[in-house]
Amino acid sequence: MDVTNNSKAPQGIHTLEGVVYIQPGQTKSVRLNKTLESHAKGLDFFDLEGDAEDDELGMPDSAGGVTVSTAQLDELKAKFEEKDTEIGHLTSENADLNSKVGERDETITKLEGQIVELQQRLQAATAAQKPSDIAVGYTVNETSPGWFAAFDADGKQVGSKMREADAETFKGMTPEEQKAYLSE
Repeated sequence: MDVTNNSKAPQGIHTLEGVVYIQPGQTKSVRLNKTLESHAKGLDFFDLEGDAEDDELGMPDSAGGVTVSTAQLDELKAKFEEKDTEIGHLTSENADLNSKVGERDETITKLEGQIVELQQRLQAATAAQKPSDIAVGYTVNETSPGWFAAFDADGKQVGSKMREADAETFKGMTPEEQKAYLSE
């Protein structure tokens, strides 16, 4: 069958051998069956001359199957291989991204644990610095034979003098107890 392209641009037509491109004003002899001919007749820019082949290619058989050419089958196989390659690439990329998300989640969990630990340490340090918990830091020295006194960090005597037994008891007191003893 002869097909003429009456448009101002190259046009492609599906034939029994695959797609054939025809330049503007050009006529080519191609093989069309009845189905392909009916498709080509629906296109205004093609003029068809001759008869279509009585080919079963593209026509359903009694089992509902369709016969295709080797070229068409090879083209389909190439497309499937291309898609399989793309699916393999995307699957690999997805696995890499999932691995990165897992690493990120582990890092976040680790950082959250460190934050909690730092908050606890900060709370403990802040609590330890409350005025009631700060050690007063009194020292006990003998001021004269048998008499002792408590001195603050600046070396000033605090409270009244005490005997040696009271000085030993004072040294065993907590800072709060020492403070209360000296304020009596």
